[in-house]
Order: sequence, then structure tokens, then C-alpha cells
Amino acid sequence: MNLEDEFGDIILKARAGLGLSVDQVSKATGMTKLEVTQLEAYAKNPSPQECNLFAELLHLTPSRLLKIVTREYFPSPVPSAAVKNVLTLVGHIGTYEVKGYLVVDLGSRDAVMIDTANNPEGMLEALSHHGWNLKHIFLTHTHQDHIGGLEKILRNIKVPVYVSQEEVGQLGHVWDSGKDRVVKEGDQIVVGEIAFNVLEVPGHTAGGRGYFTSPSEFPFSAPPYGFFGDSIFAGSLGRAYSPVSYPQLLFSVKEKVLNLPGETVIFPGHGPATTVVEEREHNPFFK
Repeated sequence: MNLEDEFGDIILKARAGLGLSVDQVSKATGMTKLEVTQLEAYAKNPSPQECNLFAELLHLTPSRLLKIVTREYFPSPVPSAAVKNVLTLVGHIGTYEVKGYLVVDLGSRDAVMIDTANNPEGMLEALSHHGWNLKHIFLTHTHQDHIGGLEKILRNIKVPVYVSQEEVGQLGHVWDSGKDRVVKEGDQIVVGEIAFNVLEVPGHTAGGRGYFTSPSEFPFSAPPYGFFGDSIFAGSLGRAYSPVSYPQLLFSVKEKVLNLPGETVIFPGHGPATTVVEEREHNPFFK
């Protein structure tokens, strides 16, 4: 498995987040606009000198960015104890992979779904195959790749959907005000022996939500988990769609996600799983 983002995506996200045009980056780095575009499109490999130029301009950490360029950084495999209760489901929009998750309390066999992975068939089949009882559906945000197939799932299993107030409207007629729930930071949802805590992580979307467990709350001696959708990837961030939302995203990840216990396993919406401590040490968007 590759990282979700490498040099091209990282510099594109940082440039757009800072509100810089290709022309401005070209003038600041002394590169042609074609060269900048080629780097962002993976049509050209950066030299170490170019990597440092972009890192300085885009407020990225040069040494961390270079390790991604040279493929010296990749998150360590998730400990086996961390996957005992978490099943990763992969779906696609075209050829683009997206991830959703089923987390089960092994004692009660009650489960929660975190995003749909745009794969309702896979989700329903996994629940049936394992004999798990779906109790809740948590949405990290309402982009189509993360909610695709939600209506089909709900036709088969009537469970409450949890989403932010900011993004309720994106669910349209799927939203059932009598059954579904708006979640805010500090809320807690219990499934068997597992307590999920809600974190507000705006930036990628206005109402981004994260769901995480605390070390003392999770059974079976497993490390705590966190599910933050597209807010953070291994070695990168999700896309912020304006210079207004970019600082929100940086704040959400740095001050909230990366302040969770270091052993917390991050299961992202795309790409490989990672941990809080690895992102503190390797993510180029942070010092």
C-alpha cells in the first residue's frame, strides 16, 4: 500500500490552503509554471533542493517532506491487537479507493459502522458473515465517497445515523429526525463495552467529526482508536477547500487529533492506518 498523498498532493494542498497561485509559487521558487504544475501532477520528481524550496514557501517541515519524497517514511504496521475489533472495508469511486470501518464489541457482538466506504454491499455482507448486530452509523463527514450507499444500508437495517449539525442538510431525505442524531464535541456513544467520544474537526468540511476511544475505556487490552475521515492521512491532511478552512483544518488536527494519546491508532478515510505519535513525528504539515 502506498501513502494516500506524496509530494505532489502535499504541495498542492498546502499551496491551495495558503491561497497561492501557481504563478506566485513559480516566482517565489524561480521555477517555471510548467515545472510547478508537473511537480503537483507527479509528472516530475523533485530534487532535495526543490523539496526544501517548497517546504519553506508552504510552511512545511523540510526534513519530513523529504522523507516522504525519498520513501523513507511509511507508518508502522498496526498492532494485531488494534485490528481485533476493527474491520476495514474498501470501496471505490471509479478507481479511487475509500475506506469505511466496522468496529465490534466482541462480547455483545454489537457493532458500529464508521462511514460507508461507498460500499453498501460489502458492509451488509460483512455484518451478515460475522453475525454482528449493527447499532449505529457514525459519519465523519458527508462527501459522497463516505456516505454512498447509506440509503441502501438503512433499507436493510434501521439504525440511527450520527452526523454534525452543519452537514445534516447534505443527507436530504435519508435524514430521519425521529431516529437520527446530531453529534457535537464531548458527546459519547457506548456500544457494548466500547465508549466512542466525539471530536469536532472542521476544515476538510464545515462539520467534520471524529470518533475516538480512550485507553481506559477500550476492552481487550487494545490501543485506543480514532476515526477522523479525511481530516488526517498518514503523512498528510485532507484537502481544505479555501484559505479560510485551511487554518481550521490545521488547528483541528494539531490541537485536537495530535493531542490524543500517542498510541491512538488513526484509521483514515484513505490510505494506510497510522498513529498519533507517528504523525507528531513525521507529518510535514506540522513542526
